[in-house]
Amino acid sequence: LGMTYTRYRIHTQNHPSLARMVVRAGFEGFSIAYKTGYWQGTEEASAVIEIISETSDTVDAHIRGLAEDIAYCFNQEEVWVEVEPTTLWKVKGAQ
Repeated sequence: LGMTYTRYRIHTQNHPSLARMVVRAGFEGFSIAYKTGYWQGTEEASAVIEIISETSDTVDAHIRGLAEDIAYCFNQEEVWVEVEPTTLWKVKGAQ
């Protein structure tokens, strides 16, 4: 019925260049949810980047590289990455 994929969620501080950075990393599709987060008691604009992809060591490394680039470019102490298997149903719409 569905195919097994991996869902990656990168939790980071929001930055105006964030979407461009993900596009340049070469992912075909992704979403970004903009939120208010707290770090060490201080409110900050945050974002969660969600990428769903076929499971592979190559994609894992690519995601890790993107998270490291985000942490470095935006001068962050940490960027968290959630990794979880997920089943995806592709439902076709109008042609």
